[in-house]
Amino acid sequence: MHTSPHALAAILDAYPNGLLEVRHFAIALRAEDARHELPATDALGRGLFTRRSPHIYTQDDILRLITAAASVSPAGTIRSLTYAISFGLLAATGMAPAIITALQANPGGLRRLGGGEGGLPLP
Repeated sequence: MHTSPHALAAILDAYPNGLLEVRHFAIALRAEDARHELPATDALGRGLFTRRSPHIYTQDDILRLITAAASVSPAGTIRSLTYAISFGLLAATGMAPAIITALQANPGGLRRLGGGEGGLPLP
């Protein structure tokens, strides 16, 4: 099968890290069987990762999000209140979503999360 250079360029534009993933797959295969060949680092392109710009929510956006979370059906239940409080904590403190998830999994673990690098400053 022949792929035109134009088509290949379009694929690389759409999936800049795609060929790098092929190399990662080859590394995994080689870990299981040393007979698999591993492409050179630069053989499949540089695979530059570009991070998307973050979306900054306005106060109105946050208020609408918390209000919508509080009205998740059935409204007034622990589920809807948990969502509303979680979004409020994220907005007010800048907590990482992973910390919110950890708190939901272990509500008494708040003090354990404090102190260390990246932890919450707690009294």
